[in-house]
Amino acid sequence: ISGDVSALAPKSLSSEGLIAFSVVAAAINYCFWGEPKWTVQDRSGSYQGSLGLFYALSKAVNEGCDLLNPKYLAIISEEDLGEILAGNVGIPLFEERLRMLRELGNGICGIFDGSFTKVLKTADYDAALIAELLATSFPSVFEDAWQYQERKLLFRKRAQLAAYHLGKMSYANLLPHITGAEKLTGFA
Repeated sequence: ISGDVSALAPKSLSSEGLIAFSVVAAAINYCFWGEPKWTVQDRSGSYQGSLGLFYALSKAVNEGCDLLNPKYLAIISEEDLGEILAGNVGIPLFEERLRMLRELGNGICGIFDGSFTKVLKTADYDAALIAELLATSFPSVFEDAWQYQERKLLFRKRAQLAAYHLGKMSYANLLPHITGAEKLTGFA
């Protein structure tokens, strides 16, 4: 399942930081196609797709980037994000990812008083409600859907991934207990 955020998140993060890392990573964790495939490298190896994204975000945070601060996300520059996501080629849909991070930062500041933790508290630490809250609070970031005939089919893959990863961290005792992960419907 798209890598394990808890294994790749910076080790020194507070609960708020772990929550922010999971939500930020989930927000832009999609569409890594292309030839050649977007890849990030370090001395220990190379990482593609979701793992590459988690690695790049973790590296940026470890190097002092304020990436988990919603005020910074709201105004993150194209240059800064380009440096964070630098790989062998440009990451697909870069402009879309930039827009999503800015929207996420603005929303966390405006709706949740600058606190990623408040998302979990508002959803009563329930994984399904966390996914629902992310999708409804940030529709152009987390509300992925498909129109089929006259019906709108909701997938909410990235919102569910965020809730799933937060649940995994709670089971590892890194976050307060999150219930309801069994209500998440799927995310390939």
